[in-house]
Amino acid sequence: MILKGAYIEFKDKAPIKTHNLDDLFVHAGFESPKSHWVKELAEITRHFWRVRYPDFREHVYTSRRKVEPIIKISKEIYLWVKEKLITT
Repeated sequence: MILKGAYIEFKDKAPIKTHNLDDLFVHAGFESPKSHWVKELAEITRHFWRVRYPDFREHVYTSRRKVEPIIKISKEIYLWVKEKLITT
């Protein structure tokens, strides 16, 4: 998980014990270039929990149109964090 790796890199200690991506992002000390990213990371975390349950997943993720926005924002944040790690 890139956020846990970034946490270790920037804080020089083990990351907080959580699966909440928004908490990891904030506690890693990132200042988001986009104000909505923390909210988006909270939503990505909710998606993670949803896809773990096949019955639920089959009813929620029924089309490409429904999943593309979350994939797009996930990729955007991932690439930004990756760039921060490379340039540090």
